[in-house]
Amino acid sequence: MNRPDRKFRKRFAVLVTGGVLVAALFPMAGSVLAAVPTAPSVPVLAAGSDTGTAGDNITSDTTPTFTGTVTAFNRRINLFAGSSQVGTVDSSTGLWTITSSALTEGTYSFTATATDLTDASTGTSVASAALSVTILTSLGVTINQAAGQADPTGTSPINFTVVFTHAVTNFSTGDVTLSGTAGATTATVTGSGTTYNVAVSGMTSTGTVIASIAAGVASDAAGNLNTASTSTDNTVALGNTFLVTSSNYTPVPGAAVTITAQLANSAGTAIATSGVVVTWSSTGTGGSFSSATSTTNASGIATVTFTVSATTGTVHTVTATGGGFTGTSSNITVSAIANAAVITITTSAPTPPGAQNPVITWGQGFTLGIQFAASGSGKTVALQGTRDGITWTTITSLTMGSSGGTSYHYTPVTNLWYRAVFAGTADLGAATSNQVRTVVREIAVMRPTNFGHVRTISRNTSVTFTTTVRPARPELAPAKVSFWFYRQSGGSWVLAAKRDVLIDAAGLARTTFTFTSSGQWYVRSAANPTPYNANSVMSPVERYSVL
Repeated sequence: MNRPDRKFRKRFAVLVTGGVLVAALFPMAGSVLAAVPTAPSVPVLAAGSDTGTAGDNITSDTTPTFTGTVTAFNRRINLFAGSSQVGTVDSSTGLWTITSSALTEGTYSFTATATDLTDASTGTSVASAALSVTILTSLGVTINQAAGQADPTGTSPINFTVVFTHAVTNFSTGDVTLSGTAGATTATVTGSGTTYNVAVSGMTSTGTVIASIAAGVASDAAGNLNTASTSTDNTVALGNTFLVTSSNYTPVPGAAVTITAQLANSAGTAIATSGVVVTWSSTGTGGSFSSATSTTNASGIATVTFTVSATTGTVHTVTATGGGFTGTSSNITVSAIANAAVITITTSAPTPPGAQNPVITWGQGFTLGIQFAASGSGKTVALQGTRDGITWTTITSLTMGSSGGTSYHYTPVTNLWYRAVFAGTADLGAATSNQVRTVVREIAVMRPTNFGHVRTISRNTSVTFTTTVRPARPELAPAKVSFWFYRQSGGSWVLAAKRDVLIDAAGLARTTFTFTSSGQWYVRSAANPTPYNANSVMSPVERYSVL
């Protein structure tokens, strides 16, 4: 048998080396058909380029390296990102490694093709399966005051919004830097992915609150550490404010509501400053004020009457501004209910001549009357009380009788304002009554007592007088007791001495007086008013005859 010539043997070897015999030998033109190469494996992101969690195919490498295999030798491997060729290598071992040309941030579908290099006359290539790889080049972050955050504000917390350019999982409380003049101490982080809320609290004074994020406190899936934050407005002013409330938040169309603005500091504590001129403004069309301005009273409170829109569904807010203070009410929504409740509250406590408010003595009670103008039978109201006209506390709940009214006997221990609040029912709109105030007069009992008799003592005798004041409450500023010492001279009583003494924790005020002059004397005492109680009635006269 004759041996094949050299040229034939060479072409036969090409077929065998190709691994797949895809053509038959034909005795034509002294040639054979070349083999079609097999597809390379799916590209694999090299370990050195997988900068995030191993195997997640997320990287910060913009020139990532890929590896793979092909089942035959002498192949040219081309790497593609989508339709763009990003690298090539010739492999004679069946193994290949390609480093991509530079890419920008994004997600790419990487594929590889293999082309037979044995016979230049054939150039058949085969498309591998695709590998999806995400390239994240850097991690930026912004922090700004949250949408809806009042600035300036008088309340805590102050909210900021943080947005990362990529999702992070390790951003938490403690990763926010606080500065500014208000002394903020705590930044509580909530949220996930790219967006977080930062609630700042712990401010110790008025001033500014500034929030920022230092570089390197969070990372994305590719392992990028964040750059330092950028901001368009990451500063909020914390200052004094007006606490603005409405007597009714769901009035009927065209109804008039009473708007109250209380001066307060940044912690929400009332400030009793009179004479501050308040300018009123509102949102929502159709509303009007009884006056453009009001002036705060001795308690730091300004009021105005606001008539709401005649259109159902209109939402108003009312803002008070003045003296460097500002504040806005909650939404006042014009109700669709045609008949709102009208409630009146009264007090049985008597008003002494010349007094502005009814007065009772500590330990006494009085009766509050609540009456609906119409349709009140069976309705329930909350009877509320407050010291400052702002922070209301429910004393009890009352159900109206068949006449639409009821009464409640109450024994307070301090000065209070009172009101009745009706939440509303399907047939009757919500409403708040007028406010009434009852002042509690302190009691001051002086000892020793002579029970109406004149006590005879020697000159230079010292007597210790003790006045007991009620109420005596350790959380309140102590009451001041005044002692008066009168001596009869020329037929008239002349003030010889006056002493002011603060009560102790038990409510006792003591003073020792030495009667140095002979004659007729009398002594009496009274407790002076506090922010929570009226001044007491003077104690009975205690008479002394000094020999």
